[in-house]
Amino acid sequence: MAIQQAQLPVACGPDGLFLDESEAAALGSLLHDEYTSASPYPHIVIDDFLPIERAEKLLANFPAETLSTDRVFNMNY
Repeated sequence: MAIQQAQLPVACGPDGLFLDESEAAALGSLLHDEYTSASPYPHIVIDDFLPIERAEKLLANFPAETLSTDRVFNMNY
């Protein structure tokens, strides 16, 4: 399996991040065959799928630690 180089079409705006759905779908179509034919199960590895500036902005706005009441794993999913 080859590691792909691709970036999601994500833009920063004043209200957050925005994904261009049609461009993302086109990118997904390009990678479809590699994903479905991967062994031992369908998967793909995409390095640097977000521009570094976007990833850093996400990290800066991500909570440093979760609250002790965050029990998503225990919500009967």
